Amino acid sequence: MKKGLLLVTVVCLIALAFVGCAGSENEAAETAEVTRGDLTISVSVSGNLEMPHKTDLSFGTTGVVKEIACDEGDEVTKGQVLGKLDAHSLELNVEMAENRCEMAQARCETAQVDFEMAENKLIRTIYPSYTNLTVTDLPGTWLALEEAQNNLKEAQELLGEGKTGEGQAQLGLVEEGLIKAQEKLRSRRWALPMSVKEIELQTDQVKAALDIAELDLAMAKLELANARLELDKATIVAPFDGIASEVTINEGQQLSAMTYANPAIRL
Repeated sequence: MKKGLLLVTVVCLIALAFVGCAGSENEAAETAEVTRGDLTISVSVSGNLEMPHKTDLSFGTTGVVKEIACDEGDEVTKGQVLGKLDAHSLELNVEMAENRCEMAQARCETAQVDFEMAENKLIRTIYPSYTNLTVTDLPGTWLALEEAQNNLKEAQELLGEGKTGEGQAQLGLVEEGLIKAQEKLRSRRWALPMSVKEIELQTDQVKAALDIAELDLAMAKLELANARLELDKATIVAPFDGIASEVTINEGQQLSAMTYANPAIRL
């Protein structure tokens, strides 16, 4: 009896195994379509967000704020004008300096022509008959001219260093020296109306006048450059691209010597 039950059990197990194999062969395989996509990874951090560049901008001179061309939070670009002062007087200074420069240029050109004419006269008229002239030297005149020449050199050095006031004072000494030389020249006449020394002195005086005119032109150009620099100080320009994070001044506000250097716009 037990052997018969065991045999039936084995037969049932074998039958179930065959049924399971047949079922697995009939099941359809599942497929999936492959697609391309972006893989995103998020990272959470804490901290303060800052611009790569930041600076405080201010005016370089006193005056009344005429225009503020940006608000807080505005994006600005490099070279953009952000603020202006009322610069009417500074613009007039530039205009006057330009006019002075033009007049100094004209005087310089005239002095150059006079010097060239004096040199030509000296070459054409005096030198061919140099050996036929008897002249008398005037030491006082030459000393006065030498002193004027030394003062002229000092004036050139002062102007080269940007010392306009001291340079002008030194030019005054040069003019005094030339006047002194002329007085000494007139105080004594040579017997011959066309002496070599007299023509040479006249040529030297014309050359000294040319040097003074050139110095005056250099001084006028320096004043013009200073006037333009002062005018530039009345404008705030963005030094780089950024965002106006803070505007601390208002249009119509008076900036004094104590406040004009305070930050007006922060980028």
